[in-house]
Amino acid sequence: MSVVLLSGHLDEARLCRVQEEIWGGLDNSCVLVIDSLGGDLQPTVDFVEEMLDSVGVGRTVFSSMRIYNAESAAALISLALPAAVKEMREGAILGVHRGSVILDTSDLDLVNGSVANHATLALLRRHEATLKEALVKRDLSSDPKLMAELYGSNWLHLSAEECLRRGIVTRLF
Repeated sequence: MSVVLLSGHLDEARLCRVQEEIWGGLDNSCVLVIDSLGGDLQPTVDFVEEMLDSVGVGRTVFSSMRIYNAESAAALISLALPAAVKEMREGAILGVHRGSVILDTSDLDLVNGSVANHATLALLRRHEATLKEALVKRDLSSDPKLMAELYGSNWLHLSAEECLRRGIVTRLF
């Protein structure tokens, strides 16, 4: 059994290293430990898509996932990637974020009032699709109160107890 730690700021280099560690132990006995306050949008979406593509639809990626802290990008990973057992630390918060990007003036069409950088728009659409799919799989998208919180503030904070009650995690530790 291999144990892989996903911690700190999730940038491209860290997620590539983690992905290599996971693929090195991808025999359904890989445990993913998450302790992160988030990271960069592009590599996170790439990581989730590549991990799901690597195992096939409907298969579990990990034998176990242990969540100590999961905010923003880390929360997306914890929601989107399947595991046979998902555990969460008592008192922890799952902080789902709709994502954000930094725009430069050159990314904007100031005359028409739109975003001129199509790559940025495509990335935001990919992230939104990945997040929506994860919310549907976890049956969160059908709750109007939760969706109002997420789309009203760009954040959805769920306690460990709420995650257990909703079946997002299988047990608390």
